[in-house]
Amino acid sequence: WPASQLKEWGWRVTPYPGHAFAPLLIAEHADGIRLLHAADWPPQPVEMMFSAGRELIRWQSPTTRGEVAVARYRDIELPGTWHNGVRAYRGFIMPKLTGAGLIDAPPAWLARAHGFYNIQLENMIAFDIAAIRRRAEEWGDVLPWFQFWGQMSNYTGPPPLAVPPLQPGEAVGCCLKSESFHPRYLPDLPNWVRSYVNRGSRRVGFYVQPRPELHQVNEDPRHRLQLRRWADGLKDFTDANATYVDVVGAANFGAPLQVADELRRLGPNIFIESVDICLPQPALISGSYQSSLAFPRFGRFLLRDKAIFLGGSNNGYLDWGAENDHRQERRAFLLGAKFDAIHPNAVMRQICELRDKHKWWQRKPSYLDTDRLVPDAALDAKYDRRLFVDRDGINLEVRTTKPGTPPEFDIVESPSTHAPLATTKPE
Repeated sequence: WPASQLKEWGWRVTPYPGHAFAPLLIAEHADGIRLLHAADWPPQPVEMMFSAGRELIRWQSPTTRGEVAVARYRDIELPGTWHNGVRAYRGFIMPKLTGAGLIDAPPAWLARAHGFYNIQLENMIAFDIAAIRRRAEEWGDVLPWFQFWGQMSNYTGPPPLAVPPLQPGEAVGCCLKSESFHPRYLPDLPNWVRSYVNRGSRRVGFYVQPRPELHQVNEDPRHRLQLRRWADGLKDFTDANATYVDVVGAANFGAPLQVADELRRLGPNIFIESVDICLPQPALISGSYQSSLAFPRFGRFLLRDKAIFLGGSNNGYLDWGAENDHRQERRAFLLGAKFDAIHPNAVMRQICELRDKHKWWQRKPSYLDTDRLVPDAALDAKYDRRLFVDRDGINLEVRTTKPGTPPEFDIVESPSTHAPLATTKPE
């Protein structure tokens, strides 16, 4: 957060679990950095707070009179940049995540995917299965995974345009808490899904979300069963073989390890909204650059091996496409993100083809940001650059031209001069 935007005692508050993807703060100052993080395990609910020149942690676990509560934290001064603070936190957290079985390990099909074609059913005036077939024919070679939102809703635009006409009081939206398909998609959409997924290595997913409200989800077994019933019902009804779980990484649904255990029960073929250090599932981060709580680049360096999706969802479309200088496509390339493609385009295809040329996903690259990247005045004047290292220790430097210039992309390979990255040991 830029220091110029902070005021003395003007506290910014970010809860974990919730908006914060990990319970830590790193403050840069003239002589180095300060790393402050909660060190409880299992994690406790906290609020990370900062204002001009001040950082603190406020624990949120309820206590009763006479009860002894223990809160653990680390407060460390380090030289260098925020990269050093992230490495120090990884040295603390990674062994704990490994011991709890919470290391990111997406299924092989998802690890290889360039992303998904995002189909927002609720934005269609009238549903036409022929339009879905055409998209599959045009983009199925690059994005054979189709992910649907709004299967429970009629058209969300101007009500007089909806086909069929809206019923009195009918709710519409991408994310209604209804387990049923809207009648306008029946039987064509489930029939198409069955046909599509039964022809080779193709994927189709639908939308679910926990209910009722936030922290209440894990308080009652019936709530946990509801989420499983919704996801399993979609699979049984359509043969869908992927699931998106909304909001779960962006709000407090209870103890993170308990939430992680519940998500495991949904099977391996899921991804979630937003990021939590304790939730190993692939994460949709679209819109994070339109938020004051941006995940990149800090979070990407922390979770350097995580499968993430970046594209048009959650106002990410405001940076997508030629009319927006392809800002979102450039970011996805720099961050090693998969695509959340509502409107796939030639630039996205170019990036996917370049990644295929370098066997990008097979090499499992880890994100190093600009750490270990050698400055070069001529290159840095033309390109934004980030560094990755693959599983064999080969450097993969990604370059894209600066915003405001025609988008160009390159991946430059070179032997690493550093020791292989440690995954679970302190760094």
